[in-house]
Amino acid sequence: MAIKFKEPRIRVIEVLDNRDEVWRISRPHLKITDAELMNIRKVDLPVQSFAYVNFEITGSILLRDVLYHVRPSSDWARSNRTTVINKETLFYSSEYQDGALDEERWEACTNESENLDTRKDKFPYMVSTDFCWGCDLRTLSTVLNSMEVEIPIIYEIYGEMFKQALRDHGINELPPGRKNYFSSLAIPGQFCTADEVNKVLVSIDRRFDTVTIQYRGKGSLLSQFIRQHIARVRSSFITRLMNKDAMSIWDTSELAQDELFDMQVITTIEGAKKLISTRACYFAKFDMASRSSWSDIITELIRTFGGGLQKYIPCVGQHELCPWKTEQLARCIAGNPNGSTGEVNPPCPYITGLPESIKLRKAKFNSNSSLFHLWETEGPQDLELTEYGRQYLENIELFGFAEECDNNNPEMRKIAEELIQTKL
Repeated sequence: MAIKFKEPRIRVIEVLDNRDEVWRISRPHLKITDAELMNIRKVDLPVQSFAYVNFEITGSILLRDVLYHVRPSSDWARSNRTTVINKETLFYSSEYQDGALDEERWEACTNESENLDTRKDKFPYMVSTDFCWGCDLRTLSTVLNSMEVEIPIIYEIYGEMFKQALRDHGINELPPGRKNYFSSLAIPGQFCTADEVNKVLVSIDRRFDTVTIQYRGKGSLLSQFIRQHIARVRSSFITRLMNKDAMSIWDTSELAQDELFDMQVITTIEGAKKLISTRACYFAKFDMASRSSWSDIITELIRTFGGGLQKYIPCVGQHELCPWKTEQLARCIAGNPNGSTGEVNPPCPYITGLPESIKLRKAKFNSNSSLFHLWETEGPQDLELTEYGRQYLENIELFGFAEECDNNNPEMRKIAEELIQTKL
């Protein structure tokens, strides 16, 4: 089957514009009958931050990861776990439609005999994705101005689309903004040698309550790593796109998420501990000691702060407190065709009462990372089967696992059969 394409689309979800109200609060002598303060809207002042725009965007992963670097902004991506990825459901963004494309990579990305999380690492940045992104008008103006000057290969595709979406919503003019924003997010040189994969450096400055994390890893981790909203981020991904030799979008067609980038996050100590809690959770991606895993980052942070794995588990071992419980329960549907077709990985042992879930996960992902080792050695040992765990085993018995590659995995089948015999 030929590669499929999807047209980019940008739509304003909502605009919250309180600029006039805020200006009048600061200037109580102005009368309510005064003319609209149009001149103020043309000046680069903090009052422009009181107009906030939320967008729904269909576009390339390339665009998404550029925008996710921006601060301050809000972002939320559609999870790839919410749909089965195959040749019917995976699209490239249509700006790449008129050139020669890598058919071999397309086949690898859509090959359902391999598990989804492994395939996602191979996605090229030209893959079409859906996401939400929002920022205030002051920031948006700077982003678009800077993108036009510093990353024209993105701006020439999406710049006018942003402006048209704003016009459709009644915003015909933006305040002035800087034209050198993205250069402040670029990393001019490598912090380690090119062959040092998964290298992590963590430094704490307790005087200023800051933690700096530097990491050399895979692009598939980039969008997760830079999505720390309370942190300042930089990356060599931006450096790559600002290369003046790249004159068209086709210079990015071979850029894929299995490429290595240097990344940096600067956050507070509490922000770093929140990052540990989120990414040390069983729900997170930390399985393989590869270039797409959170493992090395989180284990280095745990080593730096101390306290062991259990200190950072967000539910503290009580599944009713799980922040991801809705999605974890979707995993308990297993291969039931009447249930979710997106949550395909083994559910958390605390949700199911099955410590053996760790063995299932290890068999699925060939897990051998340092963080997974903490789950093996410090994770739950003695648990009682829950109603959700019983449901999970019954669904496996009736329907098998959610992914066909798991049903063809003899080790997973053996573990599941033993659990069905001993637990049900």
